[in-house]
Amino acid sequence: MLAVTRHLEGSFPAVSYFEHDVDLPFVVCVNLFDGVLTHPLEDVRAALALSADVPVTACDARDPASVTRTLLVAVEHTMARTGGPAPLAPDPRQSNQWRHHA
Repeated sequence: MLAVTRHLEGSFPAVSYFEHDVDLPFVVCVNLFDGVLTHPLEDVRAALALSADVPVTACDARDPASVTRTLLVAVEHTMARTGGPAPLAPDPRQSNQWRHHA
């Protein structure tokens, strides 16, 4: 879940959904503006009333390397919560319906 500290109130419905409506691991990622973290991550955790087992990280959504690091945090958290690697979705290009015929 991407949280924007300028509009943190917009994050409450998503946090509520993940914590109460579904049993899915999730990570809260605080979007950086101009590469600056305007609030400490623990302050964001407290403001969103997140449990200690929800990872909170920072990311500049415009920076591919930063996004990659955040996705790795999410995958590692999911693997830890589920006890193993996440199943890979089948590659639709391997299905007959996606093959192009000449």
